[in-house]
Amino acid sequence: MVTGVTAGVTPPVTRQRAADQPGLSCVRGTLVHMHHEPRLIDVYAAAIQAQVKPGTIRQWLRRGKLTHHGYDPDGRALVDLEELAPQLTAKAA
Repeated sequence: MVTGVTAGVTPPVTRQRAADQPGLSCVRGTLVHMHHEPRLIDVYAAAIQAQVKPGTIRQWLRRGKLTHHGYDPDGRALVDLEELAPQLTAKAA
């Protein structure tokens, strides 16, 4: 028998509970993932994913809309796949 915890009820989220788990934070009682491992792709793959020209991805990098994550062995700029999502929604609007 479990004492102190009601079966099927998740204990409330606290800052301490979030602090015990790396990469999590407590925001208004909700656990939020703060960091993710970047999924890096080159400019050409990002262009295909975003359905734009590679030059557009380079412009987004220059303007700070995407973060530059170094270069691949062939010298192509790397971007985080997760960062493309906001650009795609802005492009669609």
